[in-house]
Amino acid sequence: MDETLFYYKTEKEKWQKMSEEPIYLEDGTKYDNLHDFCRVLKIRQTDIYGYIYRHDCSVQEAADFYASRQAAVDKEMIQIGEMVYTDLQKCCKEQGILYRWVCNKMLRENITASEAVKYYIRKNEKKQLKAQRKAALKVKGKMPEPQRVVVMGQEYESKEKCYKALGITKKLVLRHMRETNCLFEEAAAYCYEKKRKKQFEFRGKTYKSYNACCKAYGVAQEYVALKANRERITRQEAIEKLLEQRENKSTLLVDNLITKDEG
Repeated sequence: MDETLFYYKTEKEKWQKMSEEPIYLEDGTKYDNLHDFCRVLKIRQTDIYGYIYRHDCSVQEAADFYASRQAAVDKEMIQIGEMVYTDLQKCCKEQGILYRWVCNKMLRENITASEAVKYYIRKNEKKQLKAQRKAALKVKGKMPEPQRVVVMGQEYESKEKCYKALGITKKLVLRHMRETNCLFEEAAAYCYEKKRKKQFEFRGKTYKSYNACCKAYGVAQEYVALKANRERITRQEAIEKLLEQRENKSTLLVDNLITKDEG
């Protein structure tokens, strides 16, 4: 217990001492302490402490990072629809998102202010759509009408018909929406393109994937890939060669059996 209390007391004194040290930026600006620096840049001291802890650096290094990030944000033009912003805080306020959230996302994922703002705008749009659907379901005796959707320029009467027409599953679309926080139309287009790229054509027939084609013809997919790379040919050509070798071996075996019978 004594050792634990001593440790936390020492840590508190260390952080307190660090926060009271003056901060000098590359442009010559001086701040008397960390509190003044955070007040001017409108960031939280806990964000600075978190950066120091994650990167095992000094207060000065953390302050340099946040100052350079702020300078980059100040220069960035943020376009949302027809609106163009030069002030990130004003942009966040008018779009109804928290400035702190945007800054934290920029820091965590190393993305631009525009990307972070658009991420949270899409997230809010999804929440609003979800709330509208729930409100419609609560109306007694009223069934929600099928929602028309437009994916890749094609309009569908409902999402279910869109899944069926594109040959994709609801599960994959919802998973992509959850992981990337994108809209339904974007997720459906992504899943369709992914499915299309995965398809494999051979002898005039389209297979669900390269693996499915190999399984249908009973050839080892690893050996096909190895042969294609070694001979610098397509996988279709590699399968054709393997099937031809198999047919030749079968023909040779039959000929040998006939020869033995005649002998």
